[in-house]
Amino acid sequence: MSWWGYALLSAVAAAATAILAKVGVKGVPSNLVTAIRTVVVVVFVVALVAVGGEYRALSSLSSRSLLFLVLSGLATGLSWLAGRPSLADGATLTAPGGHPGSSGLRSQTIPPTARCRPHPHVPDGQ
Repeated sequence: MSWWGYALLSAVAAAATAILAKVGVKGVPSNLVTAIRTVVVVVFVVALVAVGGEYRALSSLSSRSLLFLVLSGLATGLSWLAGRPSLADGATLTAPGGHPGSSGLRSQTIPPTARCRPHPHVPDGQ
């Protein structure tokens, strides 16, 4: 498969991830959803490493590489923890005439400090 085939497969999988998460987990706490999804990803990646024999490279990892990998993992977790409240507290913008959660419209969360002024040619409320 060429690079664009992999890119297309990646995009389809990312879209499926978002759709499945929205449709199938209503009423489930978001931290629990993330924990379950993360466990599934860990099992998947560990299986790939095992099948490919890449686990043998563990013994050749330098302490510096291991340290930076652990720090990168911690930064990922911190980013997720800090991002959740910023998304919850931010303003949600949608296309004109739409509302958050309507099909076909994409909402975007903007932190309160980054809110935009109304467009000068569009009256307030439209």
